[in-house]
Amino acid sequence: MAGVPSIMQAMLDEVAPKLKAGVRMFSETVRADAREGDIGIQLSEIAKANPGVAIGSYPFFDPQHGANTNVVLRACDAHKLRPNTRSRRCWSGAASTIE
Repeated sequence: MAGVPSIMQAMLDEVAPKLKAGVRMFSETVRADAREGDIGIQLSEIAKANPGVAIGSYPFFDPQHGANTNVVLRACDAHKLRPNTRSRRCWSGAASTIE
């Protein structure tokens, strides 16, 4: 990929009309306010209960609060990413989970 923005734009303008669109993918990012290792079991359980949702965890370091994790949920159906306040387990500090 070209590193100069104007060159990259020209390249994309050339190839974009030739690309076929696929299925639209929706995503939601949730800051877990927990270390990745502390929420692994819960994420595994949520993933098993939601086969139509791909779940990725991405650890990072926050200088003010220390180790933390962003959890990214991806699905072809946007409704599967909506918070479920009824019964689903949440990991420490997370404000939402998936249906």
